[in-house]
Amino acid sequence: MQNPKEDIVPVIRTLTSTVSAPSLAHTITTNFTPDASFRHPLCCVEVRPGSREDILGIYEWYRIMSPKTKSEVLSVIYDPDLNVLIIEVVQYFHLRFTPFEAAPSHLMIRLSLIEKEGKYYIAHQEDFFHPTDITNLVIPPLTPLIKFGLVTAAFVSNVNARIFQFLGLSESRDGGGLQGKIEDGIDGSAAREGDGHTEDGRVG
Repeated sequence: MQNPKEDIVPVIRTLTSTVSAPSLAHTITTNFTPDASFRHPLCCVEVRPGSREDILGIYEWYRIMSPKTKSEVLSVIYDPDLNVLIIEVVQYFHLRFTPFEAAPSHLMIRLSLIEKEGKYYIAHQEDFFHPTDITNLVIPPLTPLIKFGLVTAAFVSNVNARIFQFLGLSESRDGGGLQGKIEDGIDGSAAREGDGHTEDGRVG
């Protein structure tokens, strides 16, 4: 890739929805480093020589399981200082033999890039799914049950918070919060001592 923000869109579309095995192999070979790593809620590939082939195998199995996956890139954010891409994607993944209809599944993809001879390559990919999006991806009928569990957990959290507040156990004696000293910089921004970051997260 020469322009990561623009070039990544067709790459993601090929990875998530191509029906062509040669096209998939070409996309991964030309855009991932040979020792690239991959993290997903259901599988992972660690950094090692030749790990790119394992990533190809994962995407090939993904394509075989759902040969008619549809996907759409909703947004792309590129940080040129960190060489990081954040891509929001919605996909309709339909298992080959399942009787259930495909449901929309949202995910955020974080790509760490490295630059080599004027081109950018993917060194690490990490996929982030909400629990309900995982079930939409695999077994859509389970999604209402997962959502009910999440709503129940939120309700229990609120009940527990009120109980602890009533008992006077809600305050922490150890403080907490941001560790380190915050000082105002010359330009008025607050910088965290020791890590070189400003208050808004930029590198100082």
